[in-house]
Amino acid sequence: MAVVDQHVPFYKLPSGLPAPGEACGRIKPGDILIGLNHRDVRSESFEATVEALRNAETGVVTLRFKSPAYLPLIDIDTSDATDDLADRLRSLEALAETLTADLEREKKCRALADKKAHLYREEVLRLSQENVDLRVAVARAGTAQRTSDEFLACTQLML
Repeated sequence: MAVVDQHVPFYKLPSGLPAPGEACGRIKPGDILIGLNHRDVRSESFEATVEALRNAETGVVTLRFKSPAYLPLIDIDTSDATDDLADRLRSLEALAETLTADLEREKKCRALADKKAHLYREEVLRLSQENVDLRVAVARAGTAQRTSDEFLACTQLML
């Protein structure tokens, strides 16, 4: 099958003028060559068709082309689709508002939790320091008590 290639331009004559195929204005890219001098070439290979064109008698050559069938454009009523899309858009906007409110609430809860964690950490540090201070005071009191007891024992021995 021979098809006019959409990507290869028509060749020009040495004079620069368009070749007869382009000059006639009837052959378009995508057209299919189906006949050559009243002979059906649809079932022939591309190479065989080219060879038949080369061997055609000089003078008048009759070519028959078939344009590919294009589907006609049809008008589709999109009003229902537009209404459905508008409803979908409204529902998505409502969902977005709900999610935004949830996100803000979550941010506030996180801020409160972070603040509580910070206060808790500060209180733990304060209590730890107070515990250390009390242990030091108890140790000092214990040392003072032992020293006092030793002094008392030494004093009793002297008496």
